[in-house]
Amino acid sequence: PVRFRVGAGLQVGVGAAPATGSLGVTAQAELRYRAFSLGIEGRVDPRIGSASASTGGGVAATLILGVLAPCARWRWLGFCALLELGALQGVGVDVATPFQASTLYAAAGVRLAGEIPLHKVLALELHLDGLTPLTYTSLSLNGAEVWSTPPLSGALGANLQVLFP
Repeated sequence: PVRFRVGAGLQVGVGAAPATGSLGVTAQAELRYRAFSLGIEGRVDPRIGSASASTGGGVAATLILGVLAPCARWRWLGFCALLELGALQGVGVDVATPFQASTLYAAAGVRLAGEIPLHKVLALELHLDGLTPLTYTSLSLNGAEVWSTPPLSGALGANLQVLFP
């Protein structure tokens, strides 16, 4: 039978936004059939830190994404392909006239997931993501580049899931 689950969680990201790390929230829905699943997720990493310019000020960004995650599963372990699509909203920080702009953000990668059953209808999924961007963005202040999309990014997350038989 096809099974359905929904979940929500937190994710710590590195490299996708101009800060040392980002803390995001996720919501997901997933269909499972035998050893395969197809999940869709929404993710928001709000502005937390910023990358500083040598001339003063800095840049920060909010990341808003939709994620498609087809997975192969075996017992409690999952191996997934990831496709992320959304927007990177950059803004100047600690500058006289801050400018805000949005760019397309797209990335592809893989996920290693582990599931811990908590109850008949609850599970905790922990996952580690590795991604490479499909679009590149650079954020500048006064004509000088302060941050650009790195070639790799990653995330570590935990989702509490409600299982429907």
